[in-house]
Amino acid sequence: MSVRPLSALELAGGAAIALVCALTGAVALMSLAKPGHFDTRMAAVERDAGLAAKLLRQRTPTQGLTADATCSSALPAEAERLRAQLFALASVFPLQNVSIEVTQEPQARLGVLAPLRLRLSGAGSYEAALTALGRLGAVRPLVFIDSVDLSSKTSFVTFSISGRVFCSASR
Repeated sequence: MSVRPLSALELAGGAAIALVCALTGAVALMSLAKPGHFDTRMAAVERDAGLAAKLLRQRTPTQGLTADATCSSALPAEAERLRAQLFALASVFPLQNVSIEVTQEPQARLGVLAPLRLRLSGAGSYEAALTALGRLGAVRPLVFIDSVDLSSKTSFVTFSISGRVFCSASR
């Protein structure tokens, strides 16, 4: 069997078909890459980004917090009051080995807010532990949780929480 060389006309026809396919594919990819109304959407995003940047520059450290979200001062008495409040909450549930530490962080002052470091740990039935932890949401001032460790030990669980409570010295 012999192979016949392609003529110039056949080569040009094949190249033209390849070129048309490449251009059609490029146009299809471009239309997929840029969704409809892209320019309008992009202008809205840029406008909103500018507004967000302006609002961030204008906000204050306590903006968005309700009056009861922060405690009135970061004095040791406030830390002890919060500790007693958390012990009262924990005593309602059948929990063992409850440990609550509330300490000041004077070097970590955030504008007019001063954080109190909170560490809470204990053990108990799964239901009692989760219910107690769920009730932290009702505690005032608000507890901002940084980490939670919950470990199952078959018939009971151990838990450990680390978080912060913010106090305002400006009230």
